Amino acid sequence: MPPGWPCNGLRMVPEASGYARPERPLIVPVFIPHAGCPHRCIFCNQQTITGTRASVPTEGEMRGQIDAYLAWRSARRSQVEIAFYGGNALGLAKSLLYRMLAVAAEYVAKGRADGIRLSTRPDTVTPERLDELRGFPVRTIELGVQSLDDGVLRQAGRGHSAQVAVAAIEQLKARGLAVGVQLMLGLPGDDEATALATAAQTIALQPDFVRLYPTLVLAGSPLADLFARGGYHPLTLEDAVHLAKRLYIQFARRGLPVIRMGLQQTEALAAPTTVLGGPHHPAFGELVLGACFRELALAALDAARPFKPDEPAGIRIHPRSQSRLRGYQGANMPVLERAAGQRLEIIADGRMDPGALAVGNRRPLHLADLGATA
Repeated sequence: MPPGWPCNGLRMVPEASGYARPERPLIVPVFIPHAGCPHRCIFCNQQTITGTRASVPTEGEMRGQIDAYLAWRSARRSQVEIAFYGGNALGLAKSLLYRMLAVAAEYVAKGRADGIRLSTRPDTVTPERLDELRGFPVRTIELGVQSLDDGVLRQAGRGHSAQVAVAAIEQLKARGLAVGVQLMLGLPGDDEATALATAAQTIALQPDFVRLYPTLVLAGSPLADLFARGGYHPLTLEDAVHLAKRLYIQFARRGLPVIRMGLQQTEALAAPTTVLGGPHHPAFGELVLGACFRELALAALDAARPFKPDEPAGIRIHPRSQSRLRGYQGANMPVLERAAGQRLEIIADGRMDPGALAVGNRRPLHLADLGATA
């Protein structure tokens, strides 16, 4: 499953506008590629994604990785979670799981971290396995759900049904754990209808956060063989951005945070022989957010018409969201200025909700205000 917010393991931070956003913790990743996985899913090559060859690092290697990340701790991040990514944590042998958790727990006991985060498959979330976590400061579980369509799961070789993922989320919530859901777009058999249906079901399950990943054809994955035979046609970058935008807006309408879109760029992913097909872009999340704010700005401009001849078309927006409004490499500005019929001024306003903007002194429009079919 691809690596890497009310939010059980997260502190809510008030904005000047009164908007409360969940504070993202500093994630200290420890990669365990394919460890604990019962088989290889069609899309997966975790060694390529993580740039790591060994399945489970030694205790010394774990401490080295954790210490290196903690040295870069941001002063603005009051929360730290040590996260085990790239494998199936609850599929590990109990002795190996305990060894990993014990190392991370040392940092929590010393006050250098606040909790532990695990990434795992839905079909290994059982009462017995969750009982084994007692005594360890595990507070967040990320589930590689990928899709809630049985046909898509079957073609992806996941080995479990959508109902298994639903049951896993319910079990984790009942235990008081924060739950993250990882979803993939463009898997074999997936389309806009199944992706939107998965988003609707995810919202109904009320996890704490979501990650969105477009499906890439990675060298060495079973999907690469299917792609080479002409049996799989990945999403184009344009289609992937459009679909991710639609899901992002649906999640925004329900207050469900999307904490990442697209794989984090690594040296391994940047190699020309790694990604054989699919909508790979080092700033995929920026493209999606730019598309969201472009649509929001176009709607706000349309609602503000007619403009007075001497009225500057200024758009007020939170400083943190200015780059999203401008778009990746400023691509949104020509589109917005053509729509406005004049040059636009972007006005930083720290009182604004980061998910909203306003034309002049008009009422702000929020991403959550965009239509259900956006």
